[in-house]
Amino acid sequence: MLRGTVNIRQSKGHKDRIVFLSPDLHEYCQNYDATISAHHPDRMPFFPNRSGNFYSHCTIDYWCHQLLGAADPHIASSPGSPPRVYDLRHARVVENINRWTVAGKDPESMVPYLSLHLGHSNTEDTWYYFHLAADFHPDLRRLANTGIEGALPEAPDGLR
Repeated sequence: MLRGTVNIRQSKGHKDRIVFLSPDLHEYCQNYDATISAHHPDRMPFFPNRSGNFYSHCTIDYWCHQLLGAADPHIASSPGSPPRVYDLRHARVVENINRWTVAGKDPESMVPYLSLHLGHSNTEDTWYYFHLAADFHPDLRRLANTGIEGALPEAPDGLR
């Protein structure tokens, strides 16, 4: 963390990842680290719970739902499938690709960098996030669907 990176161990696919921080986030994390170290000097997790251990998955989900419930305007979800913390990752992928397109950058040349940042082993995994998005730049439909539509079963007549 001292060099502006976060090492994430054993994440999705049991892979280790390095995430690069912006300079302002790096400074914030350094200040946080100095403050929390006074309370938990021998901690393993960067963000420890009250006892100095890792937070459980359930705690993170609970906080996410509290934040979404307190949002103004209220964030509605489909019955039976409330938003998840992981959905923020999906939204960020779509936001990045849309921003690049609007700025006139070629998304096909930029997605490999985003794939690397996300820890994907290929760009198809990154484009898959985008394929699922309802709100994306119309010019990207062709790119997002390349190679996917051939793998999907034929849609019934009423769903084409």
